[in-house]
Amino acid sequence: MSGIHTTEIKLLVKLQEKDSAIDDINRKINLFPEEINTINERFEEKKLAMEESKHLLTQIQVEKKDKELSVAQKEADIRKHQMELNLVKENNAFKALMIEIERDKEGRDSLETDILMLFEKFDKTSVLDKEIREEFKKNEEAHSLKMKEIEANRKKSEASKEAMLKERAQLAAKIKEEMLEHYEHIRTRRGNALVEVRDDEEKFFCSGCNMILVSSCVGDIKKKDFLGECDNCQRMLYLKKTVFDEGK
Repeated sequence: MSGIHTTEIKLLVKLQEKDSAIDDINRKINLFPEEINTINERFEEKKLAMEESKHLLTQIQVEKKDKELSVAQKEADIRKHQMELNLVKENNAFKALMIEIERDKEGRDSLETDILMLFEKFDKTSVLDKEIREEFKKNEEAHSLKMKEIEANRKKSEASKEAMLKERAQLAAKIKEEMLEHYEHIRTRRGNALVEVRDDEEKFFCSGCNMILVSSCVGDIKKKDFLGECDNCQRMLYLKKTVFDEGK
């Protein structure tokens, strides 16, 4: 890997920085669908709660109507049996009709009690339904605003990515094809293709795999215009102070 001019190493470093930025924005873009699904799921839960509340109110009304019809039927039966009392002559028949009338009255009273309870249930459910609808309206507005915000951020991220890709292409065009292919090959396998050499108490480490570098490799990377390679992870190595003239 010797004989590479320092400016080309700098270009590789800049290219990797650009690639890392593109990776970051790709991750951000890839999260948008998941974020949208989560928000939509929560919104649908609120919508379902509202629909269930409406359905419950309808059920109560239907049940109340059925019981009111049953009360009317009981009252009609009572009137019918009371008229029949005037026609019977036998004592047993009279007693049987009185039992029927009493049974109908008990049934009517029980139904009327149920109706009163349904009135109370309907009133309480109506209050809760109103609260649910008001909350849903607020959530609907917030949901709409959030979706617009996400879409705006997505478009902004896509535009930033497009600009970064153009800048990356310009950088890549300045690097030798063979060097670029080697960079891409390592990056595909290792993530970062280029890593700094870390100097720690006279020992030099590959910051990619944290392995200590052999003395021959250390000697090479200290040379001007030299790009080394880690024997352990095969990443390209550079010494920052040599490449960027630091510490001089």
